[in-house]
Amino acid sequence: MTGDSLLDLPPGTGRERLAGWAAERGLPRYRVEQMARRLWVAPVERWGAATELPLVVAVRNDRPAHAELEISSTDGTRHRVEVSAFPIQTAHGSRGAIAVLWPAEADAANGVGA
Repeated sequence: MTGDSLLDLPPGTGRERLAGWAAERGLPRYRVEQMARRLWVAPVERWGAATELPLVVAVRNDRPAHAELEISSTDGTRHRVEVSAFPIQTAHGSRGAIAVLWPAEADAANGVGA
């Protein structure tokens, strides 16, 4: 094993290397978890398909989707939110989705987003 590829490493070691790479580029911590999941848990053929965003999942897979995400407000404050998305289709075949967001339990308990 040369260690040249993340996939040649055990997942824990690969995740550590991935975290270092992401930190060097200023990427948020949650991005490491997203990438690690797509490398070792639910691989994809191309990175463009690697999304967990409920709105995208609802449109692409024509099914409801839910996730807990972290978003930033315009003043830079970070918030944990829950998001559910539902696919919609018109009688004419147009497709889309509707997403609903609300504060996640931790933010709601602290009065954030109220």
